[in-house]
Amino acid sequence: MEFNAWLNNIVWGPLILVLIVGTGLYLTIGTGAIAWNKLGFILKNTVCKIFSKVTKGEGEVTPFQVLSTAIAATVGGPMYYLEMSLCMNEANMI
Repeated sequence: MEFNAWLNNIVWGPLILVLIVGTGLYLTIGTGAIAWNKLGFILKNTVCKIFSKVTKGEGEVTPFQVLSTAIAATVGGPMYYLEMSLCMNEANMI
């Protein structure tokens, strides 16, 4: 248990958190804050298109289907790994 606490302090210690925030700031400034400068364009072409009537051709997906799939992948991926981790811990307890 001591090793786990030691490793946890290294992984989530102040140095790593400063490096993560510093990298984010560096990349934001380096790209000219494109995520913030183009936020209106991004929202208009993703979220706002959900509410517009779209005629879809054969084999095409609607903006709502794309957004739903992206959200499901974002939420479902970490949940899968959490579930597998819990199963592995239960198997080790037997």
